[in-house]
Amino acid sequence: LFLIAKSADGSIRDAQSVLDQLISFSPDKEITTRTVDSLLGLVSQDIYFQFAEHILRKDTVKLLILVDKLVNEGRDIGQVANGLITHFRNLFFISLGEHGEDLVDVSQDTKEILVLQANQFKKGQLWEILEMISSLERNIRTTRTPRAFLEIAMIKILNTMSPVMLGEIVEKLGKLEKKLEKGTNYSVAEPDAEPEPVSVSRPVQQQ
Repeated sequence: LFLIAKSADGSIRDAQSVLDQLISFSPDKEITTRTVDSLLGLVSQDIYFQFAEHILRKDTVKLLILVDKLVNEGRDIGQVANGLITHFRNLFFISLGEHGEDLVDVSQDTKEILVLQANQFKKGQLWEILEMISSLERNIRTTRTPRAFLEIAMIKILNTMSPVMLGEIVEKLGKLEKKLEKGTNYSVAEPDAEPEPVSVSRPVQQQ
């Protein structure tokens, strides 16, 4: 019902029309979020949870496979980019705390899973990702190769998730230079291993 109301954008007539189509579209009379996504041509919200999870795991291959899957299904890459903006906006707002959560317009079940996923990101990471996806959405409007732009954006995002940031590298190189000047042996320690991301899955909801 939440997806139907959102797609109708406040129009009771449009919402009723969508509901009638869903009833006709579902011979067994069981309407799920997947049914609504299929009828309205929406990209399932599960897909955006998968994008975020692969980013958390820094899994380039799975990210590119997911992009390939969407392209082969004939999905509009511009719509995917907009969906990613919404998903990471929600994650960022949730990372701001209780008042931020109030700005996230999703069902309670979805919000609970968003909270679990948001807690695995750093606030700064979510902001950087959101900025890059916003740039992607602008570029997609004028390009003939939207798939390539989406793939490049995903790889850039993974680079921001690296545990060794530029500032850390410069700092370590400075320490190394000082040690070498003094003739002291010095090794650049590897960063501490990050905890394994927790996999979150969004259950199929019945409407």
